[in-house]
Formats: sequence, C-alpha cells, structure tokens
Amino acid sequence: MTNRSEVADTETRYVDRPSATYLLLDPSGATPYAWTSTLTHLSTTRLPEDLRAALAATIPANGAIHRVLAEAHVRTCGGGDWDPVAPLLTGVSPVDLTLAPELVYDADLGLSVAGT
Repeated sequence: MTNRSEVADTETRYVDRPSATYLLLDPSGATPYAWTSTLTHLSTTRLPEDLRAALAATIPANGAIHRVLAEAHVRTCGGGDWDPVAPLLTGVSPVDLTLAPELVYDADLGLSVAGT
C-alpha cells in the first residue's frame, strides 16, 4: 500500500478556480429571486429590507457562468466600478441579466450557460 504525501493530497483537494459572488439584476421581474429595482437604488440604499432583498438575489459562481457574469458585470457598471454605500454589498458584483443573454434559468437546474 502506498502513502500519499500531504502535498499531493492537498493539491487534489484544493483546486483554485476564479470565482465571485454576483448580485442578479432583472428589473422586469422575469428571473426568480433577482433584484428588481435599479442599480442606482441598490448602490445608494441602506434600508435593511432592501439589503435583505439584495442579498437574496446573490449567487456564487465559477467556471463558465463566472466568465459570462464577470463580462456582464463590467458592462452593468460601466467599466466595472461598483461602490455601494452599504458595506454589506461591497463583496458582490451586480449583473444586469439582460447583458448576459447566453445564460438560461431552469427551475430544477438553476442558472447555466446555453449550449454547455
């Protein structure tokens, strides 16, 4: 029986992948759980009920979904700048879902990239 070294064991367990937490924006209300107000309102609010609703509209993403959302975030924020007044929202990246048409939502599977 062979023993694996700690380094080899760690390398197989902890694979770094780019990831981020995104706040989904859909003012039309077509996407379940997405933030339905404006980005301007979101960046200036400190109201607890708004912050709770905003956090409920966040998702962690990596892989293909992360790449699509990262590109859409830059377009959503006009260059990627996002500076909300509420410290609670500084760790999330807002994304207008109309800027990411390749994403599809399925009630059973969640968000995915079309064709993958």
